[in-house]
Amino acid sequence: MRRSLLLVVAGLGLAGCGTVTSAGNFSGEQATVAKVIDNLSSYGTSHQASNICNKIFTPSVAARLKAAGGTCDSVVTDALNTVDIFAITVQTVKITGSTALVTVKSTSNGKNVVQTLDLVHEPDGTWRLNSFA
Repeated sequence: MRRSLLLVVAGLGLAGCGTVTSAGNFSGEQATVAKVIDNLSSYGTSHQASNICNKIFTPSVAARLKAAGGTCDSVVTDALNTVDIFAITVQTVKITGSTALVTVKSTSNGKNVVQTLDLVHEPDGTWRLNSFA
């Protein structure tokens, strides 16, 4: 879990160089889902671990990170502190009912990583990151 988090955090935006946004490349609910990844990028770039834990992750992801050692905020902060220059873009968004599979491409220190993120549509109407591989 912690390694997966590091890979996600490694693609959170452009440190010191602005944020890559992807929502504009999609429409409708796909754009809403892509915006969650844009927000993750923005929060990561500005080291807002609390917003990542409370606004991006589902409560179950936050709990799993806590179980990995420390609080969600401290685990995310530690992960953010290991990142140098990175970029993330949403490549695809596939929504099926209340779940969305999002393929993202991140670049960290010249290495490209493609990941699939699983988001769920919460009862309050928001999309939250539920898992990452």
